[in-house]
Amino acid sequence: MAKTLPESPEWVDGIYQVELDTPVLGGDGGPDNWQAQQLANRTSYLKQRTDMIDDRLQSATGDYASVAEAQAAIDSGSETRRYFNVMLFDNNWVERYENVNGVATPTGIRLPSSQAVDELSASLDEANALIARLTLLTAPLRKYISTKYTFSVNTAEGPVSTGLALDRDMGLWLPGLKAELQQYVQQLIPWSIANRYPGYQLMFTDVTGKKGIVSIDDNGDVRVLGIDDVLQERLAALCSSTFARRINGFQFVIFSSDLKSALFAIDDDGGVHIPGIKGALQDNLGQQPARITPYQGLPAVYWNDALLWHERPVLSVNQVSATGLSMTYIPGGQITKGYGMMYYRGGAEISPEAMKALILCSDGQSLGVPSDAGNRPNPNTWNKVNYDPKWRAYALAIAGGKPEGSQDTPITEAMLDLLANLVYPLYRQGQQLPFVYALLYSHENAGLNLPVMFSAVANSGGKSFAQIWKGTVPYSNGLAMVERYVKIAQALGKPASVDVVSLEHGETDNDNGTSQNVGDYRVRMEAYYALRRADYKALTGQTTEILAVIGQVGSRINTKAGGVDEQGNPTGESVVVKPFSVVAVDQLQFVKNNPTNAIMYGPKYPLNWLYSDGSLSHLDNWGKVLQGEYQEQAIFWHLYDPARKGTWTGLKIKSVTLAGNIADLLCDVPFAPIVIDAEFIADCLNKGIGLENNSAVVQSITIVDGNIIRVVFNQAPAATDALLMGFTNTAEHSPENDSVYPLTCFRDSSPRVSRWVTRNGSPFPLYNWMCLDRIPLTQE
Repeated sequence: MAKTLPESPEWVDGIYQVELDTPVLGGDGGPDNWQAQQLANRTSYLKQRTDMIDDRLQSATGDYASVAEAQAAIDSGSETRRYFNVMLFDNNWVERYENVNGVATPTGIRLPSSQAVDELSASLDEANALIARLTLLTAPLRKYISTKYTFSVNTAEGPVSTGLALDRDMGLWLPGLKAELQQYVQQLIPWSIANRYPGYQLMFTDVTGKKGIVSIDDNGDVRVLGIDDVLQERLAALCSSTFARRINGFQFVIFSSDLKSALFAIDDDGGVHIPGIKGALQDNLGQQPARITPYQGLPAVYWNDALLWHERPVLSVNQVSATGLSMTYIPGGQITKGYGMMYYRGGAEISPEAMKALILCSDGQSLGVPSDAGNRPNPNTWNKVNYDPKWRAYALAIAGGKPEGSQDTPITEAMLDLLANLVYPLYRQGQQLPFVYALLYSHENAGLNLPVMFSAVANSGGKSFAQIWKGTVPYSNGLAMVERYVKIAQALGKPASVDVVSLEHGETDNDNGTSQNVGDYRVRMEAYYALRRADYKALTGQTTEILAVIGQVGSRINTKAGGVDEQGNPTGESVVVKPFSVVAVDQLQFVKNNPTNAIMYGPKYPLNWLYSDGSLSHLDNWGKVLQGEYQEQAIFWHLYDPARKGTWTGLKIKSVTLAGNIADLLCDVPFAPIVIDAEFIADCLNKGIGLENNSAVVQSITIVDGNIIRVVFNQAPAATDALLMGFTNTAEHSPENDSVYPLTCFRDSSPRVSRWVTRNGSPFPLYNWMCLDRIPLTQE
């Protein structure tokens, strides 16, 4: 259905001309209506102006010379209109007044006077007549008439748009050129004489042919005016981009040919680096993306347009690097410090009082991940040790503070950006948070500076060594976490290092047939740690060695070959290939072979016995807490304790001296003397001591000098036999759990107790129990 055009009272300077290629299109905004729309707007504009003028002209007495004159007319009764005008200034303007109850009252509206209207009307008539004459004269012209150009080619728009022109000196002009075309072409010589220069394949000279601009000789050497040597030789000082792209943290780097000096670089955050200026060029130019902006009515920290932190009202923000900031805020609730530092991706404050950042890594399988309540009653009571505001800004992890990392799921950028304080759901308890908190407490008690501690757990349940090897998701997740933590520490000016890589692993490899002989598993341990150390040290740049921390497998009484389920447990058709755990023995031997960079925090069989969750391998909630405390005890002792640094050994056999039927087992003992304890866990045959080939029978066991276990056999054991420690048990764990675990009755006299776990109403004693072992009686 047709409708009227919308009119807007505005003057339009030009009327659109419909061209041959203008599309035929009506409707609102259609080209067919453009001219009509413009004319309608003009008409509306002129009508508005005419109405204003008519209103003024219809005044019975015209315009008053003054307000007094108008008021006198009202008083005498000769002025009966509601509105009238009073002259202003130079008689070109009048001000409208209103008769309000017999009083001349200004309305604030000003209009042109009749004199001004008459003058304007006369001028418009004269201008319209002139426009009409000019339009008549120029309408037939399609050729540009000029005193400068003798010929021109115009576009469809007419003379206003010229595509080509020839001036009176025969100069050819093209759009976009600032001079005639001949001036550009004269700088080149014709191809017909380009070969007149012996030894050159190509030569560009000036118009005289005497001065070379660009040349290529018979050898392919390029010479350019202003450069006194071959262009290739000049560029050879730069290294190839294929090398520059390998520089970690940078998207683009230009090196000198000696590969030692960077001439130009762009980092992963877009920062431009040039010689002589420290840091990104943008930072030196004063760009400060860190700022305070209100969020929900309170001042918050923003990085550019991204909200970064708003847990308390922010008082100040100071950018400390290209990707880091410091801030102050109003303390309140659990957030009591009033100050902190922050990385620009991940809104968790970090303590500025920490002098360094420790990255605490863990690899392996499910003994390194938390225990969940599952379908137990009241699952939200399962957690026992959780987030403590005391350690806010000191104990952190990506993925929202998830201590156990991402397991089988590849870590994404979104996870990396969710840095937060360590915390568990109420239905979950792991060993990592108690481990980190205990380590912070030990630093505090020793009077050491409290470092920031980042959790980098890359464990994945049920995985063999092949399934956590380099290139797998768990391995790559570890690299992603360490890389991000290094960036955070560097942004805040704190040195970062991977001090430990714990290994909670071996259950699967013990029973899947890959570790049938002593040494099979240890070879893979050596290769794995070599890879991990090299990759982590490449990310941190550290020169200090990374400590391997081993939690000895405690749930395998022997070694099997056969199928395993998704948790790494034997499926039932397995064959026993060794009467001891090859993995447990290899783990301890790995530590013995690497005394400077590997320790064993202890065996896990005490925890399997006391805190099994009912399965073959896993621990319950309290067992996970104790696992973290045992880890921390050994790591702090060996790496940070000012009085004991470098001396952790655990309780293990150091050497065996055999004299006839008597064997003296000299032991490393953290807290002497060794105690024979058959009650704390359970008793077993010969307190756990046996011979692999049963060439003799144990008759008595005593402790000598606090650190020697003396074993008396019924006869001298065969020289080819091997001493076994911890593999004589045959009793099942309990009626509910038919697992048969390794066991010894030897512990040290440690005075230490758990911070969180109790036993029979008292703090759980953190005794160090004898490590599982196999020691040949000869070196053969």
